[in-house]
Amino acid sequence: MKKTGKILVVDDTLASLKLITEILTSEGYSVYSADSGYLALTSVKKYPPDLILLDILMPGTDGFEVIRQLKNDPESKNIPVIFVTAVNDVSQWVEGLKLGAVDFVSKPYQREELLFRVQTHLELKLTQEKLKKQEIHYQELFNHIPSGIAVCEAVDGGRDFIFKDFNIAGQNIDSISREELLGHKVSEVFPGIIKMGLLETIQRVWESGTAEQHPVSRCDDDRLVSWRSNFVYKLPSGEIVVIYEDLTKPKQTEIRLTESEERFRTLADTATDGIIIINSDGMITFWNNAAERIFGYSSPEIQGKSLAQIMPSEFRKDHADAIKQRTQTGKNRIIGKIVEVVGIHKTGSEVPLELSLSNWEANDEEFYTAIIREISKRKELEEKIRLNSQMLSNINDGILLCKVLDGKIFYNNRQMEEIFGYLPGELVGKPTSILNSSSDTNPEEIAQEINDFVKKTGKWEGEIHNITKDGRDFWSQARISSFIHKEYGEVFVTIQQDITESKNTQLTLERASTHDFLTGLYNRAFFDEELKRLQLGRRFPVSVIMADIDGLKNMNDKYGHDKGDQLLQRTAKILAKAFRGDDMVARLGGDEFIALLPNTDAGAVKQTLLRIEKNFDKSNTDKTEIPLSISLGASTAENGKELKYSLLQADKNMYIEKSKEKNN
Repeated sequence: MKKTGKILVVDDTLASLKLITEILTSEGYSVYSADSGYLALTSVKKYPPDLILLDILMPGTDGFEVIRQLKNDPESKNIPVIFVTAVNDVSQWVEGLKLGAVDFVSKPYQREELLFRVQTHLELKLTQEKLKKQEIHYQELFNHIPSGIAVCEAVDGGRDFIFKDFNIAGQNIDSISREELLGHKVSEVFPGIIKMGLLETIQRVWESGTAEQHPVSRCDDDRLVSWRSNFVYKLPSGEIVVIYEDLTKPKQTEIRLTESEERFRTLADTATDGIIIINSDGMITFWNNAAERIFGYSSPEIQGKSLAQIMPSEFRKDHADAIKQRTQTGKNRIIGKIVEVVGIHKTGSEVPLELSLSNWEANDEEFYTAIIREISKRKELEEKIRLNSQMLSNINDGILLCKVLDGKIFYNNRQMEEIFGYLPGELVGKPTSILNSSSDTNPEEIAQEINDFVKKTGKWEGEIHNITKDGRDFWSQARISSFIHKEYGEVFVTIQQDITESKNTQLTLERASTHDFLTGLYNRAFFDEELKRLQLGRRFPVSVIMADIDGLKNMNDKYGHDKGDQLLQRTAKILAKAFRGDDMVARLGGDEFIALLPNTDAGAVKQTLLRIEKNFDKSNTDKTEIPLSISLGASTAENGKELKYSLLQADKNMYIEKSKEKNN
């Protein structure tokens, strides 16, 4: 069988070189030769062989120097070298092995021995290369599989385990590097696995050798909170492999879905309007408490029954025809509209209703949701409005009526015109949007939310930010309800009272409770609350900067406290300009200021300190101002436990800086 492999033969004796070449070539090997160490090194760089047969004793660069250079070169260090030599000195053989030779063949050599050793080391090299490729393939698979994989080794008699390997997916899932894990105990890095029972599963698999699927569980520790699915098995080597999936997002979706269903049922059962859901066959599948109150049927009594049961007999055929039409054409004349209908109570009495019908699909089946409002009282209200319109014109509160369809005002009393600064009759025909303050972030969205709420519940009460005709913003207390007008359809009734004075007082008090009255920065009380929030949060590292005005007492004594207050205000403005929007700057009292910088490490906080100093230097170039000097101290906390210590350390660093300033 023809042999394969490229072999370089190096020998300064031409006869020996020729003989070895002939032997190897006759066996099918590809052979090229070199008669010196220098030529051998040059040949290896140009044509790397699979194996080198190397003579030791050669003039110039001998065999030992050749192998030494080969092994120091990353490109050739893995090429196996067999020494072919007449030297029988054991010490020289040992030296050659130390330098990296894989074998020796003594001169004069036997053909069979030479071929055996050559074939053995070529096969060994091929095997090593295959193993290396397999290792590369394993690492590629290990690091590119989307599941997290951890390889662990038992310690402490199987009571705990240390990490031996950790793939890239695992590092991404757990936001931790492989280097941070290797050699560390599993229970120390992820203490949450004890409570979730995963450590016990790992221990059991290690003892029994039987693989186990650990149920989806929540892992909760100081570093992260997540939901995991874990499969644990034991390798023949005794190592434990844990393959896990991060199910946090789907689990959160499941939880949100459950919560959404619970919220829907809670809202539906507490809604004042009746909510009825029917399927495509007209059968009732959901019936809330308000529907029970309106019609007298309990949910168990009516579910699974036809909607026709609560309709007057003369409308049941129309109802059946409408369902048939919807099935055949996909059209329905009342979907998306608000219509007045008559329902039948359990006792047989008629009930005037307002109906809004919508449709939706689930699992390829169409359903309809009917929002039903009992409108007897509202009709009474309409009549009262008609009879008492003159009275409404003279009460102190502003009143307007607008059409829901286009939002245009069709009635308002004189007080409403006076509140908004319009002439008599000037508001009629105009949209209510002209009354909404443009200073709100999303005035259209706010108005839509109120409209939707009124449509759903029949009323809304709260504070509204308005604008007068001449552009003055003001606040009013508003009560909004709706009814069906014979001429205008659905109508909103709005009653408003100007509360600007009391609202401004409220806003002033709210700001005073969280801000320092002199500087406008946050006060000590707000700082304490923000500190607690950051301690429990996940925005670390958090850096702290303490600042103290140098010599404020002397300036107060020299220029007076009014000037001192101006210096405090000036300092606050300079400090505030140096920080980001997410940073919190507060005045603790006296001449002391503090800032909390979330997501800011020690390097970033140094840049902030330089920015503060630059701002103060720039301010001090104004010759009309008293020069300001400020002492600064900073510290960085990596977690909530370190944050209080960082406050003390920043304060200490600030006083060290102040001492240096005094000495200067």
